[in-house]
Amino acid sequence: MDWINSIYSDGSKHYVMPESPSIGDEVTIRLRMLDNKEVKGVRLRRIKNGSEKLDKMKPIGKKGPFIIYETHFIMNQPVISYHSIYIPTKNSTSIISMN
Repeated sequence: MDWINSIYSDGSKHYVMPESPSIGDEVTIRLRMLDNKEVKGVRLRRIKNGSEKLDKMKPIGKKGPFIIYETHFIMNQPVISYHSIYIPTKNSTSIISMN
């Protein structure tokens, strides 16, 4: 499996905390992917008040061959809408759909 196909996140308690956030809660979104030295950063693309926002995701640790990334934000609307992640590498930028 290559690192792009290894990217994973879902709505479970392991990747979205809290699972059912309320307005005003701090929300944590996580994803995992195979560790790759060429990855220069990860950004979560979400919609905030109708506009695109790119949240920087920071590596927080490793689990086996995977590196775990996370970002935090304050829930300010009834629904979290995130669509894709941007991953700049040494030679290009990959945009991976989360749908």
